Amino acid sequence: MFNLNPREDKFFEMFVEEAKNIHEAGKLLKRGFVELEDKEKISKEIGSLEHKGDKIVHDSIVQLEDAFITPIDREDIYKLIKKMDNILDSIDSAGSRLIMYDVKTSKKEVIKLCEMIERATEEVVRLMEELKKIGKKNNRIVEKIKKINSIEHNGDLLYRETITNLFKSGEDVLEIIKWKEIVTLLENTLDYCEKVAAIVEGVVMKNA
Repeated sequence: MFNLNPREDKFFEMFVEEAKNIHEAGKLLKRGFVELEDKEKISKEIGSLEHKGDKIVHDSIVQLEDAFITPIDREDIYKLIKKMDNILDSIDSAGSRLIMYDVKTSKKEVIKLCEMIERATEEVVRLMEELKKIGKKNNRIVEKIKKINSIEHNGDLLYRETITNLFKSGEDVLEIIKWKEIVTLLENTLDYCEKVAAIVEGVVMKNA
């Protein structure tokens, strides 16, 4: 459907670049909660990826302002890049809690949520790689959307279970508050991944 010139194709390249950046941050986040002895180093590495993501967002918006023709709606390009930035910001916020709260021991539920984030962000990369094929017979986009939705759904169930168990645990109140915030940030990260998938689903419907 699209006959892209290199300038138009740049948007898809930036989507993939940002998605890969997010996935690297997601992998680091899991490592941070597993390898607590390296939490300071890992948190700084996540912060560096967040700064890189900010530059990608800025460059994308500049490209959008300068573009005469765009491969998909301008509004969808803007929403996609901003929502991916939300994923990265949320990962960075969760990673920073490793240092702010001086986390010394992790929780299996938290590590499981981090594993879900790693899988979801990997699917976001694949989704962005498929997006360029929009307008063609392409069931793989729908498949990726469904996978992200499924991961987010399971993450939401685990989030509710974890919060319930936290308040039943009898732990110190400050510990409960600390872990509630961390778990909420992790669930929010999955939620942002689902929102990216929803935007892409809308683009698919527009161009079916």
